[in-house]
Amino acid sequence: MAMERRQAEGQLLDLLNEAVEEGLINSSQVSKGFGSVIDHVDDLSLDIPIPNARGSSIIQEFFLSGDMSEVNSCLESENSTCSLELNAIFVKRLITLAMDRKNREKEMTSVLLSSLCFPAEDVVNGFVMLIESADDTALDNPVVVEDLAVFLARSVVDEVLAPQHLEEVGRHCLAPESIGNRVLKMVKSLLKARLSGERILRCWGGGGRPGWAVEDVKDKIGKLLEEFESGGDAREACRCMKELGMPFFNHEVVKKALVTIMEKKNERLWILLEE
Repeated sequence: MAMERRQAEGQLLDLLNEAVEEGLINSSQVSKGFGSVIDHVDDLSLDIPIPNARGSSIIQEFFLSGDMSEVNSCLESENSTCSLELNAIFVKRLITLAMDRKNREKEMTSVLLSSLCFPAEDVVNGFVMLIESADDTALDNPVVVEDLAVFLARSVVDEVLAPQHLEEVGRHCLAPESIGNRVLKMVKSLLKARLSGERILRCWGGGGRPGWAVEDVKDKIGKLLEEFESGGDAREACRCMKELGMPFFNHEVVKKALVTIMEKKNERLWILLEE
């Protein structure tokens, strides 16, 4: 209705916000509602121009260019005029499209999720929606359980989600034989395995040195930044980053550098990021 009657859009969105604040509708239900609209966007777009349908084109362009900053910019522009519940819809669409692609795009998707800094609740809702639609997805992708399990486990390793968030996803997967329950069992198995962090980090072929655990890589990145902050050379720091052999883990360098800049008020690390 809001898309058909633009003059009433503000009032209708205010009504939705009021319903959420009063506890009549929860955030998961709002996400599902938006998800239903997105799922039927092709039919709706015949009569109504829908700007938020740009999500798919943003993702397709990202798979071609690998430009995460452009994705951030586009999403900020979209969310400035739309509900932030669309974050969950974007997570669902991103992973859905990646599952139809090769390992390169799957790795890019995991790295992008880590860089977007979405609220954990939005990512949880995105995975819940993925699991709820998994029966349909399985018709085209017979390994949907394995794919979703690896994406979810990778989100935990990349600290997009905390382990306790798996319980929130599990509340929507109560049936013992449901796809969601099978996904969660596989996730827990992956996370409990020996050297699980290293294996999951390499799940899409991200590379790296054999025998290095995720904690080792994070420790080396921390030491690299400390050395540069103390007067090290930018070219030497870049060489060390290349030696890590994990180009898709460079988002950790950016994250740790930004945290250090904010905590220590030392802007020298901007030089390394620019390099």
